[in-house]
Formats: sequence, C-alpha cells, structure tokens
Amino acid sequence: MTTRPVDLKALQTLVAVVEEGSMTAAARRLAYSQSAISMQLQRLEARFGLPLVVRARACVRPTYAGEIALAHARDMLASSRMLQERLTGAAIGGSLRFGLPADLAPWMGTIWARFAQRHPQVEMQVCSELSTALCDRLDEGRVDLALLTLPNHGAWGRLLRREPLLWVGGRGTHGPGQAPLALALGPDGGCAFRAAALEALAASGRDWRIAYEAQAFAPIAAPVGLGLAVTVAMPSMLADRPELMVLDHAVHGLPPLPDVALCLATAAGPASPAVAQLAALIMADIGPSTDRGGRTQPLD
Repeated sequence: MTTRPVDLKALQTLVAVVEEGSMTAAARRLAYSQSAISMQLQRLEARFGLPLVVRARACVRPTYAGEIALAHARDMLASSRMLQERLTGAAIGGSLRFGLPADLAPWMGTIWARFAQRHPQVEMQVCSELSTALCDRLDEGRVDLALLTLPNHGAWGRLLRREPLLWVGGRGTHGPGQAPLALALGPDGGCAFRAAALEALAASGRDWRIAYEAQAFAPIAAPVGLGLAVTVAMPSMLADRPELMVLDHAVHGLPPLPDVALCLATAAGPASPAVAQLAALIMADIGPSTDRGGRTQPLD
C-alpha cells in the first residue's frame, strides 16, 4: 500500500492561516479566494483525519495536531525552496543585517550554521542589542530582521512563542534576603525582564533595590550564583549554569511573573530572498512545537 504524498500547497495554506491568524488574511497573503483556503484546510484535515485548527471568533489557532503539522510543514516548504534554488541555480546573494538580544544568541547557533551552508554568498552582519533598541533599528531601516523579547506581542512581527519568566537565585544559598530585595537586572528603559520584575514587585508591595545591572545575562549570573542578588530569566537561559536555581515564588515571598513574547520582525518594505530564507529557518526551529526547556503556547 502506497501513502499519498502531502500536497505542499495545502501545507502552505496551513502555515499562512496560522501565521496570519485568519482565513481572510491568509487568502490575501496567498492570493487565493477564502473558499479555496477553507477547502485546502478541509482536505488537509481529511487527509490526516484530525482537526488542525480551531476557528475561534478572534482568530484561528492550531490544535495540538496542528502544531505538529505546522513544524513539519515549515520544514518541508523550506526544503522545497532550497531544492528549487539549487536545481535552478538561483543562488541567493546580497547582505543581511540581523539583530537579537545577546541572551538569545545560543538559540541561533545551528540556524546560522545551516543558513551559511545553504547560502554562502549572503554576507550577514549581526548586531546584539536590547529589543527596544532593535525595534528602533527596524523602524529606521538599519536592521533587516530581528529576534525580539517583548512584554507582549503587540505590533512587532510574528509571535514565535511565549516563554515564562522565572525568579532565579544561587544554588545552595539562602535565597533572597529581607527587604529591600537585592536585584541583578538589565538596564532601565529597555529590558523587558526588568520591567516585568519591577512591575510585579511594585504590585505586591515588596521593597527592592538594583544591586547589579548589565545588558547580558553572564555578568548578572555571577553575583546571583554567589547569593548576592536574585534575577529573572527564561528557562533556556539556565542551561549549563548549575550554580543557579529557580526560586519558588510562593516559598520566598516573591510575586508571580508574566510570560514574555518571543517575536520575529522585519523592517518595512518587501523582504529580500535572504531575509525570507533566514526567517523561515528561525520559524521552523524556534516555533511553538520546539522544546527549549520551558512551556510554550501556540502562535497567535
């Protein structure tokens, strides 16, 4: 018995519907009629015998099966584009300016390597800044593509996933001391983690003071590991840091923290082929079905 191959156009429709959040927006993106979009989805769901999306009033969201299909769909579409480029000789060149906060660089290592292998003629320039500064660079056209951590999704690009923020202290230390709570955080006016921590502390009435301040997590982790302060971090930032531990906020009298949005944003105007290719790799690798050590939520 042979298995019928999955239609790439149907997979492209699934990706567009989930990323755009509605059938209407997906139809505009793909230049299809709305009925054609709906029919493609129905055929794909019939093909697998499972519902892939939930049609809510506000937007369309993937089901659990839809998240699995979405990750594979992005991989298959990226592979299809790469095959076409290699067979037709349409090598991508030019330059690409990419920005991200320093603490997200470990997420990008294998992605950069794959991109460089597939597109050796692209000259990439990478800058590391806080997300607020990167948003300014995108507005000014000084960055083509940026990976951002933001308090909420808002108008910035596509939401890849949401990551929980955790209170972090030194392993084997006594945890946070009495008031005022000593904090090690990013700089004022641009760090989403700092803003979330201080807003939570203010709402709970807990006194605090900034003891250590740095843009990157490494200089913050040093005093935290010695028990001199506490900080906030995403679960992925704690990998290979045995000196740090997650603090139970209820046990230590700390307020619960919100999630942060991990978004991928492009500068205004049409994206170059290089930008589109790198964005596709990032979405496939850091999308909602991947596991980075913490819980995630589906794309909005």
